[in-house]
Amino acid sequence: MHKPLTIALTLSLCALGLATTASAGGAKAKRGMSIHNTICPASAPSLRAWARSTSGYGSFAAPYVAGNKGGSCDSYIGYFPTSQSYGHKDSWVADQAALSHCEARKPAGFTGCTIVARSYPIK
Repeated sequence: MHKPLTIALTLSLCALGLATTASAGGAKAKRGMSIHNTICPASAPSLRAWARSTSGYGSFAAPYVAGNKGGSCDSYIGYFPTSQSYGHKDSWVADQAALSHCEARKPAGFTGCTIVARSYPIK
């Protein structure tokens, strides 16, 4: 499944976290997530909300420019169209779906796409 979303990208620290999502029976299902080090802390709450809303394995991809060292999280560098995929049986399939969708819609001037966040079930 793909849904467009925008997110600010610059350099910051890598984060791992937990998210919970309600299952059909009302119980909370534990979900893990990882956020790439190019995501500003201010964008992390949006990604945690995304992880809570997913099922199966999910991936979140964003376009990049080769050689770009990023900027400061204190300065606005723009928003980029992103791609997400979730509900998959493994992370490789989720990654490929998100990357494929991102590549198909990346703006002119961007070199490629990369995975910036993942969500996954914790058993």
